[in-house]
Amino acid sequence: MTPRILIVEDEALLSEMLRTMLEDNGLQVVGVAETAAQAIRLADETVPDFVLMDIRLRGMGDGIDAAIAIRKQQGTPVLFLSAYYDRRHEDRMRAAEPIGCLTKPVQAEQLLKAIGEGLAKSRAQQPAGRPN
Repeated sequence: MTPRILIVEDEALLSEMLRTMLEDNGLQVVGVAETAAQAIRLADETVPDFVLMDIRLRGMGDGIDAAIAIRKQQGTPVLFLSAYYDRRHEDRMRAAEPIGCLTKPVQAEQLLKAIGEGLAKSRAQQPAGRPN
């Protein structure tokens, strides 16, 4: 089954680049969100296998808020992508239980490796008999 990815990124050019990169490598992009609220709604509607999450987003809330909500509701693995890593966010980021955090700009090989590892870890943690 092709992994279903939700992209949460408020920069249109970057979200399109990520979409192309993922689709060119056989992954299915189920949606692109620009705000935390939109990310939570789209995750609920599309039930992705994995979420790429920018930390800084437009509107109320940030990517950490959205990641915590998505993990709580669905258990979906999240990989943070950010150009602005700030140690002040570490405790909040830990609460989201992310697969990791990559600094933008991210290379395709690095991103695909992180997604593959995150999906494998998520599958290994699922209870026996539960579909992913």
